Amino acid sequence: MQCAWCRRFFDADGCIVRAAPASDLPINHGICYACLDTMLRAEVDRHRRAGDFRAALAAESDRLRTYTRLIHARYVATRRRVTAIHERTRQAVAQSRAIREAGRRAR
Repeated sequence: MQCAWCRRFFDADGCIVRAAPASDLPINHGICYACLDTMLRAEVDRHRRAGDFRAALAAESDRLRTYTRLIHARYVATRRRVTAIHERTRQAVAQSRAIREAGRRAR
């Protein structure tokens, strides 16, 4: 996706990516977590300056909930990748052992 504010591209996990997606794909505009944080911090500051500390606390709670969701999403994505790496490693080790055993039998 592409952030509608800063125009940077980010993936489904909210991580900024360096390369733009293929040009033939439609771009879904959203907001990256960096810009969302900037927007929510500005809202908190606006409420504080106005003296509405209850609204400032609510906005800060929203900001922290957003980060909690981001951290959880990144944890789940990382866990998926690690599990896939472990599975590929297990398969490679099994294949290596099979090749080694076949070599021993051929002698």
